[in-house]
Amino acid sequence: MSRRRIYIVVGYDDWFGVMSALKLVVLCLLGSIVIALGVQEKAEASEQTLRISYPYVQTDPVYKDISDYVHDLLKLLLSKSGNPYVVEPVYVPPVPMSRTVMYLNSGKFNVAWAHYDKHLDELLLPIPVPIFRGLGGWRLFFVRADDTRMAEVRDLAELKNFQLGQGHDWPDTTILRAAGFEVRTGVARDNLFQLLKHQRIDAFPRSVMEIWSEAKLPQASGLRVEEHVVLHYPTAFYLVLKRSDRELGEILQASFDKAILDGSFQQLFLAWKGDIFEQSRLNQRQVISIDNPVLGANARLDRHELWFSPSDLTGVKSDAQR
Repeated sequence: MSRRRIYIVVGYDDWFGVMSALKLVVLCLLGSIVIALGVQEKAEASEQTLRISYPYVQTDPVYKDISDYVHDLLKLLLSKSGNPYVVEPVYVPPVPMSRTVMYLNSGKFNVAWAHYDKHLDELLLPIPVPIFRGLGGWRLFFVRADDTRMAEVRDLAELKNFQLGQGHDWPDTTILRAAGFEVRTGVARDNLFQLLKHQRIDAFPRSVMEIWSEAKLPQASGLRVEEHVVLHYPTAFYLVLKRSDRELGEILQASFDKAILDGSFQQLFLAWKGDIFEQSRLNQRQVISIDNPVLGANARLDRHELWFSPSDLTGVKSDAQR
């Protein structure tokens, strides 16, 4: 049997059309590949493990308590990020702010917390949510056990008759001096306990989130927490990162927004320090308020849901009510 050969004659115009169609098919395939790769990259990025390290102070029971709270706060925030995460403590002693900046920039850890002042925005990247809800600015007083003079204080002028003690590099020292207080400084908390015991100072103000734990320390024997007065000034502690770590900063801010909206941030805080409100009886004390001239511009004081206020309790006493 003879084989027949069939020839198809394609004109120039038809051949050009076939090639154009083939090019279009190839371009579509390449486009699909690029899109698929982009989707894969986004999926991989969303599944990227967030590794958070932070300073953990275990040598002092008060600072250890704060470190534990920050650990739980970071876990709460990262659980809302949609990413797998690891939270790792880096064991350090209590260090000044300058050392915290150095450690963050060198990568020793990538998240810390710091008092928010006018210079913090220049040094680090703060996440502008007060992690202690402003309780650092509600101050009770250590006094000697036999000293009852502060029970007679009714206003700021009378309180200024007391010489106060603070750390030489604490921001509170600047705040108190700006308000007109006479402040004697010491190198550390335990040194200030000794100054108070030996009558070198009249009172040692500490925040309500610190003072009750510190009152149990052996270094505080012979001292007591004064029952009548609370000093208040706005202050905030923010989580801070090195300035170049903006992607992590956006993740933490978005997670904070979710935790504030659903109430889990407030719940965590109350689970940590809810008992101190009954101990402190802030709604039964004379509240004396002063300004904070070193507070940074992005303090968000207008967002009332971020801050603790004893005005939510009954029977608050203030200068205006006297």
